[in-house]
Amino acid sequence: MPSKKQNIRLDGEVALVTGGGRGLGLSISKSLANIGASVCLTGRNPEHLQAAVNAIRDTGGKAEYAIGDVADKVSMEAAVTKFSDQFGTVSILVNNAGIGMGGPFAETDPDDWWRVMEVNVKGPMLMSRLVLPDMLSAGHGHIINIGSYQAIDPAPMVSAYATSKAALLRLTDSLSAETFDQGVTIIAVSPGFVRTDMGLVAEDGMRKANPQWEGFDPDYVFEPSAISELVCQIATGKAKQFHGRLLHVKDHLDDLLSHADEILAKDRFSLRFKM
Repeated sequence: MPSKKQNIRLDGEVALVTGGGRGLGLSISKSLANIGASVCLTGRNPEHLQAAVNAIRDTGGKAEYAIGDVADKVSMEAAVTKFSDQFGTVSILVNNAGIGMGGPFAETDPDDWWRVMEVNVKGPMLMSRLVLPDMLSAGHGHIINIGSYQAIDPAPMVSAYATSKAALLRLTDSLSAETFDQGVTIIAVSPGFVRTDMGLVAEDGMRKANPQWEGFDPDYVFEPSAISELVCQIATGKAKQFHGRLLHVKDHLDDLLSHADEILAKDRFSLRFKM
């Protein structure tokens, strides 16, 4: 897990955080604003978004929001246009918005299952498609996808979530293969179990689905600030050698960087690497 304080600024950068009104998205938004980025938030709850923007502005940061469903092309096009008109083109995209559902697959409503794919896969695809052309034109940009360890180590009762996050990882390395030599870095982050309202709901659902469940491994439980710090490090370009990869918040980025040549030589296109 990253431990060093961030000392690189993002002044002049424009960061768009989906699902930025609360929880992990809010923590990421505040952290990016604290190091100088103008922060743009999207979400579906105007009260949460307004409160988030107010909190950032109260500490001297620049922020704006737009209401809309991350999987809806029309509303997200309008959001990106609004943000670009106010702050300039988006140079950092954090695809944070996501949902999950639990329960036996044989009892799952197919529409509910597919809705998880809409938000967790179509949303990042759509947002990346909206901002990537300007990033490529500028020869500069960062796309950070909030993934999950469930993508590579799935558990029972979460087939929709695990499938969507696996697809997000493949989107990450596929886009990276197209853009890594054009100044755009695309990296996925696995946040572990995050202590947020959404995380507590997920934990409650797991316990209801399996009363014998002993809970999440304490080594994979993190406060939102830990993930936010790693996102900021990526946004400043510190992790660009690991384009297309999945970085887990429990990993120490400085340690990984000290072994970067060895890691990259062994599995250049791997979704996850091991020391």
